[in-house]
Order: sequence, then C-alpha cells, then structure tokens
Amino acid sequence: MEIEINENEIKIRVMPESTAEEITTYLKENKEKILETEKTEETLILIIGKELSKEDKKIVTEKLKDITDIPVRYDIPEKLELVDIKKPYEEDIEESKTKFYKGSLRSGQRVEFEGSIIIIGDVNGGSEVVATGNIAILGSLRGVAHAGSDGNKKAIVTAVKVDAPQIRIANSVKDIKSQIDESKKYIYAYIKDEEIIIE
Repeated sequence: MEIEINENEIKIRVMPESTAEEITTYLKENKEKILETEKTEETLILIIGKELSKEDKKIVTEKLKDITDIPVRYDIPEKLELVDIKKPYEEDIEESKTKFYKGSLRSGQRVEFEGSIIIIGDVNGGSEVVATGNIAILGSLRGVAHAGSDGNKKAIVTAVKVDAPQIRIANSVKDIKSQIDESKKYIYAYIKDEEIIIE
C-alpha cells in the first residue's frame, strides 16, 4: 500500500489482496502523513486499487473519521461501467449455452461469455462477470455481475451470498444499499416491471 499526496487529493492505493484490517492498520501507521496535508474545502481522500465491500468501506471510513474530517471517496474502475446496449429485449433462456468457470475471480479478472455462466467459486471485489444469458455463482458475489449483457431482460443472477455494491441485468442497475438477509440459502435477482427484484 502507498499514500500519494497531490493538490487537493490524498490518494491511498491499496493492494487487491488487502483486508480491511490491514488497511486500517496502515492508515494508523501513516496518521501523521495524512494530518500534515494542507487542507482546503476541495481536499478529499481517494481510495483506489480495490473495490471494497460495503462492510469493508464502513470499517475503513470509520477509521479515517478517527484521523481526519477530510471526505472519503472510493474509486470504482472505469472497466466496470455498463456494457453498451443498443436495444433491450425479452427472450426466455431456461435453456442456453453455458460456460463453467472453476475457481474464484480475483480483483482485475473478468469472465465474459455469449450465453450463461456458472462460477464455481467466489467473485471477489474488483472482478467482473458478464454474460448475455444467466449468471449463477456457487459462492459469494462481491464484484460485478452483469447478466443479459446484450439487453435480455429475462436473464437472472443468482449467488450463495451477495456483498456487492450493485447487480446489473440488461440495462437495469440495482444498487444494494442494505445488507441482504444472510439466512437465505441463495440470492435470486430478476427484472419485474423494469426493476431488478432481489429475493
């Protein structure tokens, strides 16, 4: 990890494998460097290098609040923008060509397929799964999942656990602002009345 100080910006670069505990320890060790930064109304702290889960962001933000009142922003890589969709449509895909991917995706990895994708592992923060069909994750979803990437609104996303900032189906995006019930055996997301429903 490293801290880079520019005009009106304190950039903290974390490693893809860094845990929230390691990040907070690093911030504590570099407290004086953060405090000696000349502040203006435009100064902000930018966390880059890894897309953190909601819980990790909360932990890191609370630690920074203990150190300084400078606002914090988390940078999401540009590669995670929505795929360009010319025209949404609906087509049943209970049966479709399917790709199996064995193993967990690390930050920076991307799996894309014309059809459905089954991930036998976790999709970690900073990684991305894109499918024109359905996406099934036999593990935790912490990164980005975009089903129906060519516009099919009947695509679905399912995972054992979801701790991601959002889920995408066709041209719809669902921001996940609260913790999803962990007592459920799996999470199922689909579009109904132009909105993504999570059950």
